[in-house]
Amino acid sequence: IITLATPHRPALVMDFSTAAVYASLAPLPNVTVLSLGGGPRDVLIPSALTRIQSRGQQAIELDTLSVRGTHLECDHQCILWCNELVQALVRALYA
Repeated sequence: IITLATPHRPALVMDFSTAAVYASLAPLPNVTVLSLGGGPRDVLIPSALTRIQSRGQQAIELDTLSVRGTHLECDHQCILWCNELVQALVRALYA
């Protein structure tokens, strides 16, 4: 599973139902999650929220600046259409 600038925990819990949704997310067995955060330029979803907190979940957590071939951080909206990041993901998937 590849997640791009996706919060894996809530930034602010306003009600019980939001907390229940995040608490119900259980780790998937035999599945590796690649979580890419935007880095310092992403002011909507800070990189700290893209970290996977679940014990037992196999996870790779990166910021876009640490991906080989990307030269700048991506903000929240740019992460989906950054050509350098898209090409790096395609190379990784088909390597």
